[in-house]
Amino acid sequence: MSSPLNFASFLQQLLDGLPGWTGQVEQRLLDAATAALGDAWQSAVQRGQVNELVSALRGRPRQLGEAFARSLAERMREELAEPSPLNHDRPLHLMEDAGTLSLMEEHDVEVGIEQVRIERQIDQAGEWTQRELRGLCGNLPGRPMHLPGSAYPLTPEVCAEAYGRALKALHLTAAQQLTAMRLAGPLLAKQLAEVFEQHLQLLRDAGVSPAPLVIRSAGGAGLAWGETAAAAPGPQALPQDGNAAATQSRQLGELLQILSRQSHSGPAMDTVWQRLHSPMTRLAPAQLAALQQEDHPFWRLLDRIAGLSEVQSADDPQMQRLADQLDPMLVQLEEAGDTLSNASFDSALAQLDSLPAPMPAVSPQALESALDHEARRREMEPAVRGQLVEQLRALVLPPVLKQFLLGPWVQVLSRVLARDGTQAPATLHAMNLVPDLLAAASQQRRGQPLAPMERQRLLDAAEDGMDAAGLPGHMVNGYLADLAAVLSGVAATHSSPEAPDSPTLVITPAMLAAAKGELLPEPEPPPPGFDPTNMRGWSDTAREEWHGHAELATVPMAMAEEAEAARLAREAWLQGLKAGQLCRLMLQGRWTTALLTWRSDNGQFFMFKSRHAAGSHTLTYRALDRLRREGLATHIEPGQMLARARRAMAN
Repeated sequence: MSSPLNFASFLQQLLDGLPGWTGQVEQRLLDAATAALGDAWQSAVQRGQVNELVSALRGRPRQLGEAFARSLAERMREELAEPSPLNHDRPLHLMEDAGTLSLMEEHDVEVGIEQVRIERQIDQAGEWTQRELRGLCGNLPGRPMHLPGSAYPLTPEVCAEAYGRALKALHLTAAQQLTAMRLAGPLLAKQLAEVFEQHLQLLRDAGVSPAPLVIRSAGGAGLAWGETAAAAPGPQALPQDGNAAATQSRQLGELLQILSRQSHSGPAMDTVWQRLHSPMTRLAPAQLAALQQEDHPFWRLLDRIAGLSEVQSADDPQMQRLADQLDPMLVQLEEAGDTLSNASFDSALAQLDSLPAPMPAVSPQALESALDHEARRREMEPAVRGQLVEQLRALVLPPVLKQFLLGPWVQVLSRVLARDGTQAPATLHAMNLVPDLLAAASQQRRGQPLAPMERQRLLDAAEDGMDAAGLPGHMVNGYLADLAAVLSGVAATHSSPEAPDSPTLVITPAMLAAAKGELLPEPEPPPPGFDPTNMRGWSDTAREEWHGHAELATVPMAMAEEAEAARLAREAWLQGLKAGQLCRLMLQGRWTTALLTWRSDNGQFFMFKSRHAAGSHTLTYRALDRLRREGLATHIEPGQMLARARRAMAN
């Protein structure tokens, strides 16, 4: 007789079944990508990206399914683990120009958006099945008690994030990862709908029944805390019994404990919450009555402190710094004693709002300049790499030299172009090294060794450029050793029949625009199915008497007006953001509470502080606008932190 199903055995069956259906996901992705290659409505660029993805996956058979299974097992265990006071996630890419500042890659923003879309598709495909699964899992024997009633670990969020981790583990390019994310939504939704049904049937066959429904009564003594996030932070009524002061003191203590727990403020802030409670226990009846006002500054004070606490990890030195900065305000409230008034709390709020935001040890002007250079470098790098790829396409070069030119030297070129412009000596020096290296390779190919002084000149120029670009020292040394081997004739070289020896790097309009801080519009893709070598069949569409206009998709004027209104609304929201505001941002597939600590004078950069990843995130205007357009960036209205605590207390 088989043993009854408990949570541990159910979880093990889920983990054992992962490799089977994740392998099916890989096959379905390949099938979808292959079908997309034959889609006439795909642009040439899109088909090229899909083709690269297909080649990458076929070159790594079964690796995506295996990586997806490993990532899912890892994320499911994380989901079930007991919460830790620490909150350190994956590190973001750090920006070399500004120390520990992180300028988020727009690729990361796009991946986060696609991850959310996958979550929504999975959720919609199996919404009711997931609800029943959560109800049954909540009644399984041995369920971890720190989890809520819904203990089913294979959530849409877990699946989407694990899929993204699997793609990164395969070291696919940024474009390949995005293509795989965009193709995966429908097929993952279909696959997981089947998996959810299998898991539900497993629980039913084991005789698991849902937990009984418990309806909590809204009655009982206590403060009427309100239920909506839009409600004002203060209480709406006070108890009318003879022991109102004692009752309210107890309830305030409970509320402060909930605020501390929800904000994970840790030991550094425990004393702050206790000291906030102490003056309230000595209030006179008239002052107690004043607390009935929903706009009383005491409630705003609590809400603001909770918000500031939530953006820092419990072990973050800045949490202790925040507690220390609050000390003068607390002393003022404690010394007021029986004379506490609205003016006392207004003064405390003013002190709180005047606290300096955590900033790096650089001036705002230097910070803005560094971020501006980095943003322009990132915009320019694809154009520089594309130009070099095009000019090297006809050459058969030593692999080491080609990797050097398309790798670190692209970074050097884009950095000096963004920082110094197109005519600066450093820029011309870096650009001239490309034909010099190709000429040296050609000379080696003809069996003519380089003079030692010429070889050293080229190596010195390469080292100076990489040092100026801020590449790590160990990487510079490695690239120089490889380059020295090529220039010494040690590395293998290949002949290139009828290929130019030293092509000149051309400054393209895209590179010029990025160097000036401008952004060229994306070029329009060719018509679907366009073949420049075969113009038959296109002549009819070019004539004025073509009669196929009724078949074309049109955009109603109202839709265009709505799009313009939405753009203006986003623009107004972005322009209205001020330092000190709390926001909710979707970063790397997770909703994060973030404090806006700085925005550049030109409005192009926004620095946020949060508990997520590196703790400091700098987004460009374009990246933040992209998140806002997808509904993944918003601000937190004053009072929402306290309203959340009130809801928890009411429950």
